Formats: sequence, C-alpha cells, structure tokens
Amino acid sequence: MKVLTYQIRLLEPTLVTSLQGDPNSGVAFNYIPGGVLRGALIGLYQRHAAAATLDSADPAGQRLFFGGSTRYLNAYPLWREATRSLPAPLSWRIKKDEEDTIFDFAVDDDPPGEAQWQSWSGPFYHAQDSAVVRIKPDRYVAVHTARTRRFGRAMPPTLPSGERLLNDEELLGAVYRYDALAADQTFAAAILCDHDSDADLLRPLLTGEITLGGSRSGGYGRARIEATTVADSHWQEAGPLPADSSDSKQLTVTLLSTALLRDANGQFAVDPAVVAEAIGTRLGITLQCKAAFLAAEAVGGFNRKWGLPLPQTLGVQMGSVFVFD
Repeated sequence: MKVLTYQIRLLEPTLVTSLQGDPNSGVAFNYIPGGVLRGALIGLYQRHAAAATLDSADPAGQRLFFGGSTRYLNAYPLWREATRSLPAPLSWRIKKDEEDTIFDFAVDDDPPGEAQWQSWSGPFYHAQDSAVVRIKPDRYVAVHTARTRRFGRAMPPTLPSGERLLNDEELLGAVYRYDALAADQTFAAAILCDHDSDADLLRPLLTGEITLGGSRSGGYGRARIEATTVADSHWQEAGPLPADSSDSKQLTVTLLSTALLRDANGQFAVDPAVVAEAIGTRLGITLQCKAAFLAAEAVGGFNRKWGLPLPQTLGVQMGSVFVFD
C-alpha cells in the first residue's frame, strides 16, 4: 500500500457547507471533506485523460474513485506548516474556567474532586510532548444580497412598468450570509492506495489550482495543491502507539472521521452497540462496550451534476471515543 500526502492552500474563502445555520446562511465545515477532494480529483482525471465522462464500470475508474481500495481522507488544518492536526476526542474534559489541564475520561475512571466539567472544544489538536495545542481554522464571514438575474441588481416586487417579479428566476434582494473557511491557510490530506499503481496514476494530478465548494463565481473556492509526497504502508495518521499500550486491559477507539453505521434493521444509527458490533466484526472478535463518548452528526451533501442535495443521514461524529474491555 502507498499513501499520497499533500497540502491544500486556500487562495480564496472556501464554502463547503455543512448542515448548520438557518435557511438564509451557509456555514462551512471546519475542514475539507474527503468526498469533495475526490470530486475535484475526478475532474482533474477527466481533463488529464481527455475524457468527457468517467465510466464507473471501468475497472480503473472503479478502483480509483468508486471502490474501497482507494480512500480519500479529510483535509485537516496544518499545524506550523508541518503536521496534520486531528479531531479532538470527545472524552477530553476540563474543569470549568480552567484550561491548563485536560482530563481524558476514557482513561480516568475516577477524575479528581467534584468539579464542574465541560468539554474541551478543539475542534482540532496537535500533541507535542506532554502539551496539547488547540487548532481552530480561521473563518471568513460575509453578508451578500441576492440580485434579480435579469437586471443584475435587487429590484422591488413591482417594476415601474407595473410588471411583478414573482418567480425564482427573478429573485428579489434577499440578504444571506456565508460563513466560510478563510483564505491563506493550509490543510493537509492523504490518499490511501491499496494498489501501488493507483498512487502512480494519482500523483501527477496532485498539482496546480483546483476549485472547491460552492459560490465559485462569487469569489469562493480557489485553492492550490502543493507539497505532495509518497509514503509506504508504515504511514500512520495518528502516529505510533505508546510503548506501554500492549499492557493495557482495554481497547480504546477514537474516530478520526465521521462514521456511517447501520443497525440490524438497515437503518443508520448512533449507538455504542452498533459501533461495538462493527469493530468486532472487523477484528473477528466479540467486544463489549464499557464506556462511550459520542455525538450524532447529520451528514449530507450536494450533487453538482444533478443540481440537487443528497439524502441526509445520521452519522457518529468524528472525535467520538469508545472503550472496550
């Protein structure tokens, strides 16, 4: 297996909207989802191959973009232009009004005192020796006014001629807000390739400028791919395990991205028992969940080809922590 690691520098504010905010606003993720990066690379692949369409039945296209053998990881903020940050575990707690010490409730069964505890809000972190650095991407908030397409500016409901503007093509001057990722910051991502030849096909694409997210004609979405490297199968996203981890009597699993899991009835579920069954099936053992620190997240998207939103599902939020005996 080969791993392609690369960096994305935002040249303009980037609006990859999550399912937050009210109908008159668009709120971007704190990161760049891997699905968006995969879509951008599909466009680059089509231009590189001079193909108008990509056939999902083609073995090469299926293996590169639609199968499970090539996995596109989310792009998380880069710390000091060197290290990819990770989602903060939901099991981390701090005492109220005290942020000097972080307690990991997945490890500390009996935290000291009866203090008022609150979550340590990252949303991302970098561990350096015994210290933890909080990493929060910069945001760009702007207020926009929708314009009537025919006239290029906001118009009253009734024109001087007496004509009324009622349809969507002649939208009135509605005010809306964009909360996007700010420009001039760098994110780090990776592509896991089970087939070494796929890494050789994708690496030439990881260069130059791309566009991400929505409102591209309004000054959003331009980015540049840079600093691409190839690593072998020993690459680890979260770094090596502690030396004394083999003596532990419990297994701790932290989600580094949102997980979509189905229960026995085929429905998407946010349930520790479903997580235990999924991990146990993967490892070939039976697991009993001892503790869980999890949150639910609505997952959706937008298909630019269809011009329609994707179905919304419920996922287990990144940073969720599960402890098994």
